Amino acid sequence: MLMKNARFYMLPADFCCTVDDLQAALKAKPFVPCGNQDWEAKGWIPPLSCAPDLFVIATQDILYVALQVENKVLPAKVLQKELDTRVGEVEQKEARKMGRKEKAALKEQITDELLPKAFTTVNVTRAYIDTKRRMLLVDASVASTAEALISALREALPPFPAALPRTEQAPYTSLTSWLNTGELPEGFELGDECELEVPSEKGALIKAKNHDLQSEEIKLHLEGGKQCFKLGLLWAERMAFVLTHELAFNKIQYLDVLQEEISQQGEDMESLAKAEILMMVNELGSVIDVLLPALGGLQHEG
Repeated sequence: MLMKNARFYMLPADFCCTVDDLQAALKAKPFVPCGNQDWEAKGWIPPLSCAPDLFVIATQDILYVALQVENKVLPAKVLQKELDTRVGEVEQKEARKMGRKEKAALKEQITDELLPKAFTTVNVTRAYIDTKRRMLLVDASVASTAEALISALREALPPFPAALPRTEQAPYTSLTSWLNTGELPEGFELGDECELEVPSEKGALIKAKNHDLQSEEIKLHLEGGKQCFKLGLLWAERMAFVLTHELAFNKIQYLDVLQEEISQQGEDMESLAKAEILMMVNELGSVIDVLLPALGGLQHEG
């Protein structure tokens, strides 16, 4: 349940969402598996198996939800093989070459026939609404996954105005400065991973892992004009992660101190899960509370 990746979005100051409203909205759009001719199905599921009637798990200021997506997978090679077989049969039987439009129609027919037998993949995306900080955290490694969840929230509870954080300073500028000087915001330390890039369409890219980030080698790359687009960081001896220029957290690790605190919470499955959610989201919230001012704060519209 602990997030390994996180993308966060800001909610407006007047945002208000009660547990009951969100529960009713998500329960009205539950997950229903793909039908025979459906390529995709998505819907909300209870995020905790120990609370099968709750589509929203609430703990203090945190609302926890989960979106399930099912996709049909029809391998291109399977489809092409069946198409080639049927085209060959027609051409041999009728002693003629099949035209392009006729092949396209046959391919569509075969797709309809094979779709009910196609393999399916199922993925669950989890998200946490921090009503106190007016923030949404999505457990996703790529933007498209997070955006799909936000889109589903907007369908269930319109308009759900989540927006990407836009800071006064470009994040990659600050990441580059922190790496170059070793001077980081309070509570942060350099990790052992970074990604340096020349900011152009075909710029050189350097990835460093398990590396001393204050070495001369790294400084030479920075002096040569490369900028830092991903930077490994440690937070208060409690978390480690890679922060990207999009302000996404990747490869999150919960260090021993935090793991120990989490393990001591709760007496049953549900209370332990709620304690875990609360501590995880609050810890990431504390990181963001320090991070945003270090980037000059959020831009204000107008």
